[in-house]
Parts: sequence; C-alpha cells; structure tokens
Amino acid sequence: MNHDDVDLNGGHEVSACYELRIEGPPESGPALRSVIAGLAFDLGSLDGLVSADVYRPGEGSVNDPYFDHADAPLAILMLDFTDDEARAEGLLQCQALKRFGAIEGLSITSAFLRRIAYALEPGAAPPPFTAPISNVVRYRRPHSDEQAFTTFYLETHPITQQRLPGIGAIHCYLPQQGVDPNGYDDADYVMGNEVSFDDLAGFNGAMRSEVREEMRAHFRQFPAFTGLLTHDYMQRERLLGDP
Repeated sequence: MNHDDVDLNGGHEVSACYELRIEGPPESGPALRSVIAGLAFDLGSLDGLVSADVYRPGEGSVNDPYFDHADAPLAILMLDFTDDEARAEGLLQCQALKRFGAIEGLSITSAFLRRIAYALEPGAAPPPFTAPISNVVRYRRPHSDEQAFTTFYLETHPITQQRLPGIGAIHCYLPQQGVDPNGYDDADYVMGNEVSFDDLAGFNGAMRSEVREEMRAHFRQFPAFTGLLTHDYMQRERLLGDP
C-alpha cells in the first residue's frame, strides 16, 4: 500500500526512519549491548541523520489490563533521517549495522517508516521527544483492508491519545517500500503507534484510564485483521541527536 496520500489528521511528518527490531534469548544480550555501545561513532559520521534511539524492555511492573508486555524484543534501534534520500545514502554508508546479524541467536527485522508526530492539544505543535517510557505498538500483515484500517486509525487514535493522562508524545509510523542493504528481513508492518510518558507511573495510569477504554472501543471497530499485533513497554535512550 502507498501511504503518501493518507490524511494525517493534523499529524506532522518529521522524519524518514529505519527501524531494527531485535529479538532473541537473554544470553545474546551482552554481545548485543557491545554492538550498540559502538554504534555512536559510526552513526555520527552520517550526513542527514537527525537522531538515533535504542529502546530496551522497561523496568518495573506494567499495569495494563489488555496486554502483559511479556514478549518485548531485546532492543529496537530507530534511526531518523531528514528524508528518504538521506536514509538511503546513510544505510549504504553505515556498515556497522551489519554487526547485529553476526550475533548468534538473534532474529532481526527491519522497516522503512515515515514518522508522524502529533500535538498534545489541538492547535499546538508536537512537543520535543523527551519522554523516555513508551508503549510501542506494531500492526503486521496480513490485513483485509490496509487503506481503511490506516485511515480509521489516524482519524480516531491520535486525537484520543491527546487526552491520555500524563501523555508526553504521540507518534504514528507508516511503512514505506525499500530494500535493506543490510539484508535483514522486512518486518511487514501495516502501521505503528507510540505513546510516551515520563515514567512508569504515568504509563500505568494511562493504560488504566477512561481514555484507554475509549481507545479500546475504537479498536473493536477496526477493519478485521489477522496479522500479529504487539504492544511493548520499552524505555528509550537517545544515542545521538537533540530531543
């Protein structure tokens, strides 16, 4: 599906992203952390790279009545570029991203995404992305009607998420076509969403709020889909770039 003509319903396209979702056993963690620790030097030389974030499973107990967040990935790496061209050139230049594939036991998927930022109140600009605790949501194919799903989602969810207690940032992610020069399998997303908070207490309060129940009512109206849906409680660390 081509999302270029989708109505963003007040959203602001802020960057062209490259996502790596890294899953595997805990014993792969030390090698993974070592590769991530060495990334900043290689990424710092890329023209057009706006920021680099790594997400890891959050600490503490999640209080979410609908999802247990038990199967979060070991890490998510998100690279934000100024535009599609900068992303394509940067991925060709950065050989360091191939190092993840050499770690035994990991399952890695990649995605090319448009990041869409939303304001926290009508008429305002999207806030700086400083809130470190996120509910990272991804919808995957197969899907009966991607166009209808994406349109309905963007019409209903971001404007409702503005009213979540403690909300610090709202982003949606629309997939783009691309061939990954690093050779990782396509994540095959329909779309993604991320709501962020200052701390776990804010996250838990939002997950059990009346506004969350409104969002679940929207969920029950979504066009039918059979692809995997994941909700992951993650903590974000900025490796490079300003908020």
